[in-house]
Order: sequence, then C-alpha cells, then structure tokens
Amino acid sequence: MFFQNKKGDNNIMITLQGKTISTVAVSTIFGHGGNGMFPLKFSPKYQKVLETVRKNGNTIFTKSTTANARIGNYHHKKPWTYKFIRNFGPDSLLNAYGLTNEGAIENAKKIHKARKEGLEVIPNVFLEYSKESTTEEIIGKLIFAVRKIINDDTKALHIIKLNISCPNSGEEVKNNTRVALETVDRLKLFYPNLIIIAKLGYDHPVDFARELEDAGVDILQAINTIPFTRLFPTEKSPLASKGGGGLSGKTAQEASLRKCEEFRKATKLPMIMSCGIVDIPSAKKFFDIGADAISICTIVKTNPEEAKRILTYNWEL
Repeated sequence: MFFQNKKGDNNIMITLQGKTISTVAVSTIFGHGGNGMFPLKFSPKYQKVLETVRKNGNTIFTKSTTANARIGNYHHKKPWTYKFIRNFGPDSLLNAYGLTNEGAIENAKKIHKARKEGLEVIPNVFLEYSKESTTEEIIGKLIFAVRKIINDDTKALHIIKLNISCPNSGEEVKNNTRVALETVDRLKLFYPNLIIIAKLGYDHPVDFARELEDAGVDILQAINTIPFTRLFPTEKSPLASKGGGGLSGKTAQEASLRKCEEFRKATKLPMIMSCGIVDIPSAKKFFDIGADAISICTIVKTNPEEAKRILTYNWEL
C-alpha cells in the first residue's frame, strides 16, 4: 500500500495507489449518485456548491447504497416524511433518513452518470446487518452491491466507502465488528486492488480502528452522525418515534473531535474526519488532531456560502 499527503494547487490530497481524495470532500448531501438530491436540487445556492465541487475537483461520497431497494423513514416522493430531516439549532441537523435508496443496480447508473458529468464520485455501500441473516448472506449482499457499482462503471474507479454502521438502521453496532472484519477480508479476496474506505461510527470501540487496519482497510472515515441519545441522554428526541435519529453539525462538533482523536491515536491509516465542520476554524481543529482530509455535509444545507469557502480554502497545512 502506498499513501502520502500530496500538495495540489490548493489542496493537500490523500494519494493511494494512484487515486486521490481531496483535502475537503463532501459526504452524502449530494445523494445516491453524487450529483444532487431531491428536493435540495431546486435550491440555487445548493447548486452553486455542487458546481464549486465540480470545478474544484472535490471528492464526493454518495449516500449509502444497499444491494436491493430499501424503504427507510424519509422518501423524497412523500413530503410528509421531510420532517425526518430537520434543523437542530444553528448549523446542525437531526435526521432519521433510514437508508432509503433504490438499490445497487439503479444507484450504479446514477453514479456512472455523475462521473460522466465530471464529478469525482466515490460510492458508499452499506453493510446490511440483520438478526435473521447469516454472515454469508450479509457479505453476499455487500459483494453484489460492490460488483454492480464497480463493474457497471466504464471508468472502473476501484475505490468504495464501506458504511459499517448507521444510527438509523436499527442494527446492533457493538455486534457489527466481527462481520465487518470478515467482510473486508472477503472483499480483498474478490477484489485485491480495491481501495476500501471504512466508515467508523460513534459507538464503535476505539480498538476497532486498529482491527480494520489489520484486516486490510486502506482509509478510515470517522464519523458522520452521532446518535441523539449519546449527546442528550436525559432528553426525548423530536424523532424518538424513529429511534431518535443522528445529530451532525455544530451540536456534534466537540463529541466528534474527541472520538476522532481517539481513533487517530489507534491507527496509522490515513483518516478522513467529519461531523461538526461548520467553518474554516472548526475544520482546522480536525486537522490539528491529525486528519489527513475532512468531509462536510450538514453545512452544505444550512450555510451553502460557508460550505463554498471551506471547499475553496487554500489548505496548505
């Protein structure tokens, strides 16, 4: 494995096996294809952020894909479900999206389209846990999804993000680690040159970062959202009926920094840090604790102008 931080025109990029991840990436907020999600597509300010990303060459991580279509809590064709993604104080979001998506076959088409449009898209595939499923069935679904996304893309960008946990999926996070490690091992067997980015969750034990490194993961991302109940254990979430939801943005910043720093100390792998980056000073906090790159999401929705400043800042650290 070859990794280095490499200075670009205005970025210090993660470079691995000839592939690069920009200093500032964007996670999930541009949808399952990476070229925008409904209904945000109708916002001119949102579209300007997407155009900035295109011109600047920033990496985009898609929303999570599952092998087959999945109906979660939020659905763009059902306006009454929009309440499951809501503002929570300044520059913060609370969401119980619930992994709604059209499945790997349809999402592969969207990703291919976005790449043809000049966007640097990396697919994000969710590892579907279920008490009723065997480990073989879980891994089989994941490999099917990866195969459809990679093999159906003529650019053959052999890099994926593996979403190991989601606060809105209902899985038992503490029991996910064994299956995740077996999944990484199997993926490397099927695709020895595949670059795997593993997304750590807030509830994952710190040692899990080191175990993923030993299993063959190439890059780690920590984290996307923090369960509401972890930040406000004595309060009832506005989305309690859907499990409480996950918090991102300014409200989650301090807790995210602490957890990311713990993960950073546990592994030598390059790390993408996220959750709580709402302006340039907060982004610098993550670089100060050892981030090799950062990823933004919430701020694209809550403050698009600030998102553009973060994306175009000269990060020659």
